[in-house]
Amino acid sequence: MDRVTKVYGSGAREGQAAVREVSLRVDPGELLLVEGPSGSGKTTLLALAGGLLAPTSGHVRVAGIAVERLAPRDRPAFRCRHVGFVFQRGLLVEALSAEENLEVALHAAGLFRPESARRARALLERFGVAHCARRAPKSLSGGERQRVAVARAFANEPTLVLADEPTGSLDGAAGRSVMQALAEAAHENGRAVVVVSHDPRIRSFADRILEMVDGCLHA
Repeated sequence: MDRVTKVYGSGAREGQAAVREVSLRVDPGELLLVEGPSGSGKTTLLALAGGLLAPTSGHVRVAGIAVERLAPRDRPAFRCRHVGFVFQRGLLVEALSAEENLEVALHAAGLFRPESARRARALLERFGVAHCARRAPKSLSGGERQRVAVARAFANEPTLVLADEPTGSLDGAAGRSVMQALAEAAHENGRAVVVVSHDPRIRSFADRILEMVDGCLHA
């Protein structure tokens, strides 16, 4: 199966910056960093790549699937199987423990206890936050929260992981630990990872860097 991620086209939704005539390919095992100021279209690009937004022209392919042709009712299942998201502030469910946050994602993919609990604990250990398994998100540091969020993004072994400003609210050490986790997951497990950010501290983790200006990508 072609597991390359491709985005060709343009699009935006109300309140978002437009993306114009983007042509982008991301290979398995690659961590791509897209830099650019706020309002340049970085989040819109992720929305297009992850099937949250359909392009107004062009097409999107993830693992050989024509995402823009999916019916709205089929897109959640596509994202559950093929796309993992990491948000700037983690967006963990505060009422659940770290382990339970991962289990929610696993349940959505049809994996239930005891296997979901085993896999959740294994992922937390892999990303260095096994000690957080029973703790609520409010008791975690910023770096721990983001590592749990990264573990959740990889819960269903996605083809593509999209990270929107994952280090924006973290100090230097915590930001590096999160980027190291993303880079290792890309390189060791063959995932395509796209990080959008205006944080210059994380450039060394990228295999390739592109700049987004006014909705257009530049090398």
